[in-house]
Amino acid sequence: MGTTSEAGSGLFTVFRELTGGNPAPMFFDARAWPGGDVGAWTTFVSEQESALTAVAMLFDAESSPGSSPFFLDRLMVPTRAFTDEAEALAFLRTFVPTD
Repeated sequence: MGTTSEAGSGLFTVFRELTGGNPAPMFFDARAWPGGDVGAWTTFVSEQESALTAVAMLFDAESSPGSSPFFLDRLMVPTRAFTDEAEALAFLRTFVPTD
């Protein structure tokens, strides 16, 4: 999958299929995302409020906070950047409803 707005839209199509269309927390491994054009990130921002309850983004330890995607402060759902996967998953668990 590329890093265009179509790829971003495709990501949310698959996400909604997996969640049955219900908003849910998302673990996003940004280390595996090859950058993306502005269109891909714009799609992510525009789709996130209707599909997500929270976002945990995993970055390389070498990445500085300033190198995080420009949109992190624009998201309408709780969003945090992490360098540790266990911490990211612990954050997301707080957004999973318990029965």
